[in-house]
Amino acid sequence: LEKDLRCDGHVEGTETGHVEWGATKTQAVRVLYFEPYGNEPTQAVLETYRKHLNRTDLHICVSPECKVAVFYTTKEQKEAVGNFTNKNDHQPLLKCESLTSWKRAGIYDQSQLLPVCDTDKWAKSTYMNSTLQPDTIALNDRCIT
Repeated sequence: LEKDLRCDGHVEGTETGHVEWGATKTQAVRVLYFEPYGNEPTQAVLETYRKHLNRTDLHICVSPECKVAVFYTTKEQKEAVGNFTNKNDHQPLLKCESLTSWKRAGIYDQSQLLPVCDTDKWAKSTYMNSTLQPDTIALNDRCIT
């Protein structure tokens, strides 16, 4: 997934890890992208994720850690995510990021595969580049559910 997301033109950086809430843990790729206004970048990133889920050359993972999931940060992202659907999981997990905790994976699991993009400009690993940080989000713009 990280390999595919790094080719999306909206994505600035990626990082692998786990999202945890309660006793549940899901493998995840944290995506940093620039969204000055509107939800077009969010929808583009979701479409990249959907295309990744439709790939037939990948192994199927049945572990609960491999659940199809989207974690959003802002109210606008929640609106863009809407009822995210895909053919692999008819009930994907859609959750506000503030209700979860992020656990970064170790360096061995970061950016293992180089992206195969139409361009030589792909997103960097935020794990390897400390200057890539998300913008501060105003309290009234954050999602709460």
